[in-house]
Amino acid sequence: MFSKNIFQDIKRMIFELPDDHLFIRDEHRQLLLSFLENPNADTTLDLYRFISRIQEKEDVYNLMDILRLYEEGFSKILLDHRDHYLHSASVYALGLAIYNGCSTIRNACNTDRHEADFRHEQKASFLFRWSLAACLHDLAYPLELSLKSFNRYSNYLNQIADDTRHTFISIDPRIYERFNLLPIIHPENNLMPMIRKDTALGLIASCLTDHTFRRSPVTFETLHDVLKRYLKNNLAIGRIDHGVFSSFIVLRKIHQLYLKNNWDIWNYYYEVVDAATAIFLHNSYAHSELKNIYRNGKFNYDYPSPLGYLLFLADSLCEWFRGNRRDYKVFGVHVDDRRITLRMPKKVIAKMAGSAELFDERIPVISTDKWDFVTD
Repeated sequence: MFSKNIFQDIKRMIFELPDDHLFIRDEHRQLLLSFLENPNADTTLDLYRFISRIQEKEDVYNLMDILRLYEEGFSKILLDHRDHYLHSASVYALGLAIYNGCSTIRNACNTDRHEADFRHEQKASFLFRWSLAACLHDLAYPLELSLKSFNRYSNYLNQIADDTRHTFISIDPRIYERFNLLPIIHPENNLMPMIRKDTALGLIASCLTDHTFRRSPVTFETLHDVLKRYLKNNLAIGRIDHGVFSSFIVLRKIHQLYLKNNWDIWNYYYEVVDAATAIFLHNSYAHSELKNIYRNGKFNYDYPSPLGYLLFLADSLCEWFRGNRRDYKVFGVHVDDRRITLRMPKKVIAKMAGSAELFDERIPVISTDKWDFVTD
């Protein structure tokens, strides 16, 4: 049965299962527990700042504070606005619980990372990649918010004037390029002379093909064209995909840190690009050709991006804090190797139906509005 507070369920699955696959200790443990016991802006900020400090990524995580300030302002303008600050911390916590409780997803996320004999490295690698992906996946949402606010007001003015709609704003097609280009790190970076891999989009396409955990159904060149077409189509309708921009910002800013501090650049390719690819996919997968390229409209848990699936799953399931700040008390969750079960109100189940269509049925996700649902 579920606790009548989903954070208590998450706490149990992170800290009270017989096997600990996370190794969350000391200050990290205390701050995460503080958030789970009393989820608010202060405990969320403390958790973000700790993660940024231990990863030496303060310049990137500080943008989450700006996200919060933007959201506080826009919540008065856009009445249907949904929180992303507390939401991102919830996604982080739920993802930890799913990873710890479901060996199928856990093993997929660690494939081709570290051998079983190096458990500590495996845990550290996942925590680093998941911290980046979960906490920063909505980093660029103020861009989408600003455009949405402007368009709403411009349409209102149009309707007053002549009851017609016009395009008040067009997006400079170079906007993606300004974030997309990365400095060449060394000659070995251009492994494919015909297509530049010294771009954020090139690195993401490479991650989905060169390091896929099964044989990729598409080549790097084809996938690169698919992703470019997705960006072009968004620009044509005046839309910004916050997931794309969030991934580009993460890649660019953390790339600068690697160069500045002379860190091992192969860890950037190995860890940061994996996290940024997950961020890129969490919104674009459902709205692009990708969902048809990979397994006919489903999002596989094991390829092309296991971390991307975990982020898409956790992001889709975290429907609390999207309205009433205390609505997490009407949610519950249970995870094991056979299935993931969510307790949520009927209206939320209906609202989540679109995302649920993409869930990989090999790991069933069951939604119920019953408190006494048997989870064993």
